[in-house]
Amino acid sequence: MPMAYLGGKGTKYMPKNRTAPVNDYVESILNKIDDQRKREKYKQHLTGVSQFAAMLAQKRNLDAEISAVAGLLHDIYKYSTGIGKYHSHNSAEYVKPVLYKMNLFTEEEQLIILSAIFHHADKKHVHDAYDEVLKDADALHHHFHDDSFDCNEIKADRIKKAIAELEIEGEINIAESKDISWKKVKKKKDVCQKFAKTASRLASKPVVGSLEDKHFKQILKYWPEDPPGDSLNCFFNDWNAAFVYHCCIESGFNLPVRYPNVSYRFCCVKAWLEWAIRSEVNLFIPYGCDIVPMKGDILVYKNNAGSGANLVNNQSPERMGVVLNFNGEFFEIAEGNSNFKNISEVASIRNNENIIGFIRLNDEYTYMGWQFDYKTGKYRAEPYIVS
Repeated sequence: MPMAYLGGKGTKYMPKNRTAPVNDYVESILNKIDDQRKREKYKQHLTGVSQFAAMLAQKRNLDAEISAVAGLLHDIYKYSTGIGKYHSHNSAEYVKPVLYKMNLFTEEEQLIILSAIFHHADKKHVHDAYDEVLKDADALHHHFHDDSFDCNEIKADRIKKAIAELEIEGEINIAESKDISWKKVKKKKDVCQKFAKTASRLASKPVVGSLEDKHFKQILKYWPEDPPGDSLNCFFNDWNAAFVYHCCIESGFNLPVRYPNVSYRFCCVKAWLEWAIRSEVNLFIPYGCDIVPMKGDILVYKNNAGSGANLVNNQSPERMGVVLNFNGEFFEIAEGNSNFKNISEVASIRNNENIIGFIRLNDEYTYMGWQFDYKTGKYRAEPYIVS
């Protein structure tokens, strides 16, 4: 394969036409989809956005190849898992180890690609140049090829400018505003109660950590790597935290697979602790305070709070489960991979110094990842510029 030198400190010789191996990777993911119609539709969208992104990048004096790669990968998590919620953030997390292992792009280029993927669904705000290329390319392709595309005024403005920039023809029909007033008066559901009910139902089945178990396969679907990325190694030895994540999603408490600036994905107990203690989240309640645990809380405890299995490989010494009952002396919890027995069950945990604390979900919490700037790793304090 021909090589091109990228000058500057810390750079190296890199292969030309780096879109080809990326396209091969995308094909390998799409080929796992049984539905041929969906497979062809997804391929058309990814390649179409990639082409539009390259065209827009050239017009804006940016790297067309890097933009094309971002276009090829931007929806890959959604297409691999069927999960659309926070798909842009999850896609960036999904392809991060993939780009690293490909060894085709510099660290700076990887950051550019991942940032564009992370921010592409946020058409309302303006980010950096490459982020905007992917947003406009995505909107363009949806406009020309997706009959179900909901084109509001913000998206329409983006499309008009991109069409003029590329000197192509196209009519734009802005969708009528939908009446969402009913949502304002809709009664909120008690997320803790629903969460506890979901966890209790699954723990009591029980779920067995095997690909033969349909419920375990549902827990697996959020983490589709094959082979798994480095940050997922702990999950395949211990699905305790992944069980809690699945119960959250099933209960309508939505989170991405990894929270910005947290060291692990939510398939690890440490991720839950890091997330819950963050100032903008503030859902962690330490052991020993005056607040009494209640049904639907997530109990976090050290492994020797149970019967004390020996840890192997990357199994975490911290454990977690969903509180179903508390009598002052014992917690009754719904737990995945309970005591490392590779099954879910309702377990009894003594209330003692091995309890780290608990996480209390609430209906008011909303994931605000759109405020996070992928490149800087900071939450933007200044107002966004509305496009």
